[in-house]
Amino acid sequence: MRVLIIGFIFLVQWAVNAQEVWVEQKVKDYGTVNFWNNDPFNVKVVNQSDKELSFLPIFYNQKYKVWFSQPKLKPGEEGHISIIYYSEKKGTFEKTIPVYHSLSGDPILFKMSGYIKDFDPEAQLVCPTVNNGPSQNLGKINIEVRDFDTDKIIQADQISIESLSGRKIVPQENGKGYELALSSGQYKIVASHSNYEKYEARVNLSSYQRKFIVYLVKKTIEIDKPKDVFVGEEKDGSYGEEKPSKYSESDRPDIVVIEEPNLIDTSMVENDHSNRIELDRKIYKFNNIILVADISTSMKYNHKMDYLNSSVNQLIEALRTNDQVGMISLASTANIIHAPGFVTNKDSLRSILTTIKIGGATNGGAALQMAYNMASEHFVLEGNNQIIIATDGTFTGGSMSRKEMFGLIQQKAEEGIHLSTIGLNPNERGILFLHELAEIGLGDYIQMNGKEGEESKLLEMVKLQSKKTP
Repeated sequence: MRVLIIGFIFLVQWAVNAQEVWVEQKVKDYGTVNFWNNDPFNVKVVNQSDKELSFLPIFYNQKYKVWFSQPKLKPGEEGHISIIYYSEKKGTFEKTIPVYHSLSGDPILFKMSGYIKDFDPEAQLVCPTVNNGPSQNLGKINIEVRDFDTDKIIQADQISIESLSGRKIVPQENGKGYELALSSGQYKIVASHSNYEKYEARVNLSSYQRKFIVYLVKKTIEIDKPKDVFVGEEKDGSYGEEKPSKYSESDRPDIVVIEEPNLIDTSMVENDHSNRIELDRKIYKFNNIILVADISTSMKYNHKMDYLNSSVNQLIEALRTNDQVGMISLASTANIIHAPGFVTNKDSLRSILTTIKIGGATNGGAALQMAYNMASEHFVLEGNNQIIIATDGTFTGGSMSRKEMFGLIQQKAEEGIHLSTIGLNPNERGILFLHELAEIGLGDYIQMNGKEGEESKLLEMVKLQSKKTP
């Protein structure tokens, strides 16, 4: 009986204490969060007792942070508690946070839960300390806006930058561009200037990156000139209605035109084991080829990826087991889609480009640096070390200016890594730019406009670069 009385007293005391502090909400379910950004759990509390309420200090914890609108509440006074959860892992989370106060020996328990699909670029992964600030370093980056033709810095009429979650970041002009502080992640950049095409792209920026270059292209003025035609591919795969083009390939002195090849010639032999036609090792050097494939949004149209894929497949069929191939996809960032290696399994390489999701902007600088690193690591002495860029555009942007890009290409060409380019139905500006890259890189330029039989041009270009000298 005595035990029951004592238990009843404790129960009454607990109920009194519970009523002394009114808490608006103790459970927070965030649900599924696409871009986690440490959104706080804000709770209103009221001191309903006749005594002053003091919140006890919260010791540092990497997983959460608690702070109070005011450390003490007088009788009847209202305050707020804010709790932030930190995590570096995606997926489901559930956390219970105790908050102690002077009116009771038992804490108020707050429960937070949810499912993190991905992180906002500005999300903090670990609770910051009072002295050291945010654990995820914010780096200062300079955004330069340049004229594509002159490579000179210009001031945009408008420029905006925001994270994928919609958080806007205000850039500050510094005379040579726009400076801002950000953490590593993906951002949307929009820039415009009168008489220039609008720039709008999703790009990857790093906190350690010192600059990012946005190139604006001047709007073209249509001038009536004699027009040639190229054949456009219809949806059913047939070649149908002719579409106008400003010039034909044969009329352009700046284009290396490779004639349609005859695949069965004295320079190629048949592999008896697989019935595949491969390069003759007596005539052609061994190859170290790095293909950089543009997969930006503009590549979705006019079946550009289809005939690039056909060209790559034909090249793969002709390569030997001692040849090496690596592939990089290029959009807002550069990614390895096939690590460099010997051509031992052609089936795994065939149609590899058709599995890639297309979209984003063009960050040429990052892809070029990655390609040269890969080519250098797998350099073949006395072989053909060749980077091939396949794009429909101007292959610019990122952390490298045109001058820096040209300097890198020239340096690597002198070291024996040549650069060639493929124009996939490019405009006139793109043609001139890609031809200039190939010329500096001691390589070749070929163009594909969707004509039947053009898929052989890539193989012919590699044969020209890898052919042994007598």
